[in-house]
Amino acid sequence: QDFAGTFPLPESQLDRFLVRVRIGPAGTVSCSLVDWGKFLTMHVAGERGEPTIVSADTMKHLHTSPAGGDYAQGWSVVHRKWAGTASALTHSGSNTMWLAVTWLAPDKDVAFAVVTNCADGDTDKIVDSVFGPLIQTYAP
Repeated sequence: QDFAGTFPLPESQLDRFLVRVRIGPAGTVSCSLVDWGKFLTMHVAGERGEPTIVSADTMKHLHTSPAGGDYAQGWSVVHRKWAGTASALTHSGSNTMWLAVTWLAPDKDVAFAVVTNCADGDTDKIVDSVFGPLIQTYAP
């Protein structure tokens, strides 16, 4: 079942969730953390040349920035020593009520994701500070 575990909301509560539609993420696409993990894993695998549900040409297009640029179809493409010889990919997003940041290091076969249900004040700095210990532990 596509909707196993979900239940329709009473009419009186439907407006509580309209804010998601108005200021939702990337085209108002939302997913569970498990599904986001699968999505990130697919991008790591594709960048490593492993087969995915997306063609190798499409994956290359998604991860290649224009000449002289560092942004490719939603991914910042950057070089980080910890990521190995290949580029690292990163993306962050927020709808002003939460913040999600990911770093992918295909050379190391790892994806990191940090998510919080807060997006004000120093949240971005706090989220960024979590990546250091993750990288030291899982991508030395």
